[in-house]
Amino acid sequence: MKYSVKKLERVDPAFINEWQKLWEASPNASIFNSYEWFLMAIKSRKVDSYEIFVCYDEGQSLAALLPLAITKCFGVRVFSPLCYTGILKTAFLVKKHDEGLLRYFFAEIIKGKNIYIPKLDLAEVNLLHKIFPSFFFSLFSVNPYIDLREEPLRFLSNTFRYKRRKIEKLYGKKLTLRTYGEKDDLENLLETMFDIDKNSAKSTKSMDIFSKDETREFFKNIVKYCRKFVDMAFLYYDGKPVAYIFNLIYKNIYQDYQTSYLNDYRKMSPGIILLVKLLVDLPVKGYQIFDFSGGISDYKRNFTTQYYIQYNLYYSSNPLVMFWWHGINFARRLKQLLFPIKFTKDHEFLFKSL
Repeated sequence: MKYSVKKLERVDPAFINEWQKLWEASPNASIFNSYEWFLMAIKSRKVDSYEIFVCYDEGQSLAALLPLAITKCFGVRVFSPLCYTGILKTAFLVKKHDEGLLRYFFAEIIKGKNIYIPKLDLAEVNLLHKIFPSFFFSLFSVNPYIDLREEPLRFLSNTFRYKRRKIEKLYGKKLTLRTYGEKDDLENLLETMFDIDKNSAKSTKSMDIFSKDETREFFKNIVKYCRKFVDMAFLYYDGKPVAYIFNLIYKNIYQDYQTSYLNDYRKMSPGIILLVKLLVDLPVKGYQIFDFSGGISDYKRNFTTQYYIQYNLYYSSNPLVMFWWHGINFARRLKQLLFPIKFTKDHEFLFKSL
């Protein structure tokens, strides 16, 4: 199969329609390589210029695409996906995981560029590593998930089962779960999220992300431009919202993106109760996977033993830049290994080879 690659600096309605058709057919489609996320990223980053690499097959059907913009990675000027700090999945979109397609597509992309692409799944990494041995892949995250096609609470730990029974016995009649989608007032619900986060346990440790104006704006833009992918779940106690999970939904996947609860209600374990109620409800709605996103914390391990691994891709034709990236990554991984973050197991996977 022959392919042709070109670079776009603007999009028109005809190309947006091609993008959507490719997304619908792609095996690696997610919100993070959708047109809606691309549009949201432009608005959030306020970028004036970008490059969309597109690949067409012999029949002039769109076979792959990857939007890139200039940023920095460890002090080096790179081309990287827009809003790469906010994505949880691969930014490029392909018609199929085909060696010939990826070889031709990426060979054109990397010409004269330093490249940084985060959050590649292992299947994509193995294929690209085979095609381009000079690519540097660094393990980034271990992501727990639950296959909802089987009993969703089958992995729930005895500790959490006990907590659930105890809380349900004490407060069960006062605790209710409600979920909200694109037809609901998501803008107002975002403000409720911000208020919960401001008074959460995270805020006592200066970990509340919504204290930053740019983060609040980012989530508002997700709701504005990616509305069809948004689902919010709230736990109410006597009608008062005490915990939330902001989720992204696509292709029967329910992805945890941000969660928090009111610190004053921590004794009733609102995060656990909310998630347990939600997991029971999701298979009924047709979801097949609950994705906990990055980080294999002790908390998540109480819900599942399943996980997948993601890597970041680095490439430069300059050997000094590659040496710098290898050194920085080794130093960062060594620090994580020697001083692991409390209640996490990520450090156990840091030097896992391909």
